[in-house]
Amino acid sequence: MLIITAIEAYETDIVNILKESNINAFSSTNVLGHVNNHDPHLEDNWFGNEQQDYKSMLFFAWVESEFANKAFQSIEEFNAKLESRSKIHVSILNIEQNN
Repeated sequence: MLIITAIEAYETDIVNILKESNINAFSSTNVLGHVNNHDPHLEDNWFGNEQQDYKSMLFFAWVESEFANKAFQSIEEFNAKLESRSKIHVSILNIEQNN
C-alpha cells in the first residue's frame, strides 16, 4: 500500500507523479493537519511554519511494489528540488492480509 500526505498545494504534482508511475487507480481525501504550539521541535515540523491548521491531502493506493517504488523515488526527486520546508511525505506499507 502506498500512502502519501502533503499540503493541498502539491495535489496536482502528486496526481502527476502517480500517473507517471503507472498508478491509475487511487483514493484521495482532504485532511486537516494540526500542530500543537507547545512542540519544542517546531523548527523540524514538516508543515514548515508555526501555523496551527493546515489544509492537506491524503492519497493511498493498493499497488504492486514496482509501482509503489517508482512513485516513492519520484517523490524523493521532487522533494530534493523543493525550496519549501513542506515536503511530500510518502510511505510504503506491506499488507499481510486483505480481502
